[in-house]
Amino acid sequence: MYTKLLFFLGHLARIYDPNLVIIQQRYKSLIRSWQRYYHALANKVELSKEKTAIVLVSSDMNDHDGGKNKKYVNPIVESANSFKPDIDSEEDIRNGDLYKMFVHLITFFVEKHADCVKVTYISSIDPNAPYLAPASLIKKILVKKINNFIKLKEIFKK
Repeated sequence: MYTKLLFFLGHLARIYDPNLVIIQQRYKSLIRSWQRYYHALANKVELSKEKTAIVLVSSDMNDHDGGKNKKYVNPIVESANSFKPDIDSEEDIRNGDLYKMFVHLITFFVEKHADCVKVTYISSIDPNAPYLAPASLIKKILVKKINNFIKLKEIFKK
């Protein structure tokens, strides 16, 4: 289930061990200049036999983004700020064609019950939108992200 969830969230940019990876997620827009992506460290933590937490956080990863994105300091998970891996990114990121979003914190709490699986989703994301970006567009990007998580029910049914 964890592997399926990670593939749903994006592609694996680096694997440290089965429970600790870096993922990349992309968001397409009708306006080419509004394309977004993020890299996040994803960690699976078994809290008990029935409870698991999947946590994603961004750090100041060097993904060779063409220098158009700001230096990032995670305001929620301060320990992430010391993690600065070097990511071998795709050409469009290296050319600075995409804007980088930042995941302050995304957490899935997964709890298995006899008749169902309950999932609690918590997130804080910095869309890193240009100052001229209309608030309605930023909301659409974030709502699209949340709507993607509704599709998780298919993963947990199996």
